Amino acid sequence: MKRTARKKSPLANLAAKLWVSSDERLGIIFGHHRNSFPRWRKDHTDAPRPRANGHHSVEAWREWFAAHPEIQSDEPPNAQKIALEVEKLRHQCERIKFDNQVRKAKFLSADYVTRLVSELSTLLNSTLRTKLEDELPPIIAGMTAPSIRIEMKKVHDEICRMMQEGSKKLSDPS
Repeated sequence: MKRTARKKSPLANLAAKLWVSSDERLGIIFGHHRNSFPRWRKDHTDAPRPRANGHHSVEAWREWFAAHPEIQSDEPPNAQKIALEVEKLRHQCERIKFDNQVRKAKFLSADYVTRLVSELSTLLNSTLRTKLEDELPPIIAGMTAPSIRIEMKKVHDEICRMMQEGSKKLSDPS
């Protein structure tokens, strides 16, 4: 069975800039010999440690070098530009994730929600007005308090049912 090469995602390049797999790569980035990094980890308790998988955080080492000016770093002059590009990529990834969630209808448009809430409140207002001002007075005339309560509960239940139907429309905007 032939193995096909996996296509690298744009996030793989971003991750590669944030984490490297060896002291040798750290040395290439910061301009030091690969044997210097284990020595610094041994001599300095605050030196960054690798992950369990052996990957090293470039950003952690950059901060450590900044905190230890006695160790000269030959970091490339465009390091600031690279950091800005990484930040830009992070924002682009967040935007893509958001756009995908919008496409999957995980969000509702503000116009749709506003229209639906307006329709629901108009319907509820009209139903309440009709029930309380027109239908209920003749029914409850001459009734005892417990009987009035039963009739009012029916009106309350109908209003709650209407609100539930409105919330179903809100969660399924088809």
